[in-house]
Amino acid sequence: MSRFDPILASRALWQIRVRKRPFVLSHGVNASCNMRCKFCEYWKKTGEEPPREDIFKLLDDARKFGIGVYNAWTVEPLLRQDLPQIMAHAKGIGMITSMVTNGKLLYERAEELVDVDYLSVSVDGVDSYKEIRRMDFETLLKGLKKAIRVRKLQKKKNPILMNCVLTGKKTWTISRLSFCLQKSWE
Repeated sequence: MSRFDPILASRALWQIRVRKRPFVLSHGVNASCNMRCKFCEYWKKTGEEPPREDIFKLLDDARKFGIGVYNAWTVEPLLRQDLPQIMAHAKGIGMITSMVTNGKLLYERAEELVDVDYLSVSVDGVDSYKEIRRMDFETLLKGLKKAIRVRKLQKKKNPILMNCVLTGKKTWTISRLSFCLQKSWE
């Protein structure tokens, strides 16, 4: 899936254009965060996590509706202990899976993401990262490097994606980091 897939594109176009339905389900899989990013409001409003059985039903219903991609995101998906089972369920019913993480727990949980097709990690700069995310950049880098190694061992074809929040802070160093991580991936 690292290259253009005409069959997937056809399915998505059919779902979106003909059936007039979405193709991607982006789902807030949990209700808490382990960071206090300056630009984000989600961590201020914690709630209850939906039970796993409810998420399984949501995924089953979404698949019947024609959804082809499941994206676990908002707050921090890796705080959810049963995330691997949720991703395995989505994958098991034929969905492409993706996840967006802040990366703080990536080092500890990288091996558990075997059923995540597309892993996206929030990286908002090298020099400004601590100020924006209130986490040491080295913690994120350590997790990214481990995730790259693990995904290679799992024979994942898709490189890790980087998600960036644009702010007034200098983020030009992202391109340097991206280049270095791409070299690690190859």
